[in-house]
Amino acid sequence: MKVTKLYSFRNGMIYFSVVVSIMSVVLPSFPKSSAANDTLDEQEILNGTPHEIIELIKDIEGEVIYKALEDGKIYLYEEQIVGDVVTTKKSLVENGTSTLTEKFSTATILQGDIISVTQKDLLANKIIHQEMVSITDETAPSKPHDDIHLWKPPVYPASVGTNNEFTAMATGTWLKARTAGQNYAYYKNSNGGGLARELGKQKTIGSYTTKFDTFTRNVDAVRSYEVGALYNFTAIGLLDKAFKSIKYPTISNLKKFFKQYLKTIPGVGTLYLVIKYFSLCNKTLAAYKAIPGTPYNWR
Repeated sequence: MKVTKLYSFRNGMIYFSVVVSIMSVVLPSFPKSSAANDTLDEQEILNGTPHEIIELIKDIEGEVIYKALEDGKIYLYEEQIVGDVVTTKKSLVENGTSTLTEKFSTATILQGDIISVTQKDLLANKIIHQEMVSITDETAPSKPHDDIHLWKPPVYPASVGTNNEFTAMATGTWLKARTAGQNYAYYKNSNGGGLARELGKQKTIGSYTTKFDTFTRNVDAVRSYEVGALYNFTAIGLLDKAFKSIKYPTISNLKKFFKQYLKTIPGVGTLYLVIKYFSLCNKTLAAYKAIPGTPYNWR
């Protein structure tokens, strides 16, 4: 009886050891489950804290003061508006004190149908960005841009999600985002790999990688903004033009730009979303570049 039990115990241990050995070899070969299959976690999507406004201290005619969280650090923005020029002081807040890190001006001038935006580093005394865009919209119906709320959001097929939410769970279909004119897209295979596009360039991903997963989740998040709260801006191409024109977006210089283009100013909540959206667009570009592989023309 004891010998039989000994053999049974030994056989059981051998079986257990074989199972463990097989699992240790097989499990790593399975594609990891994308965390994007769950509710979108913006901290993970961005690989860091997004540029997010956390406190509006003052918002009066000629002056705006607020705090923003950027990559885990708190910054104080103090803005003075005189005519067409916004002067912005950005200070790092830590240990109860604030240290000036940037000071720049943004001049937004409307001449005819052209908006000219010039941003100047006042500490280095040099122009850091200059752009001109037309307020004439070739894609929208002929109407004055004085009430963006007249626009109605489109109806999207169920395959791209519901309630304006897009997830990287989707496979076998292209998901696209304008991302302020960059036009990113991805196609996901059942093994977690797929294709990633940025304008006319494309990368092929053979199997699941965290870099590709991060990119798909950024595209999902941006797409959600574009068909949700910011759809009206997307419909008239305004996000594209604002992103192109304003390299360093703040509450005040966005107000100036929208006032020139729309003849009205969106609410502060919407401006918060636009700033966060621009941050997402930049993160999406970084995520695309981080995907391993050499890009090639797909068109």
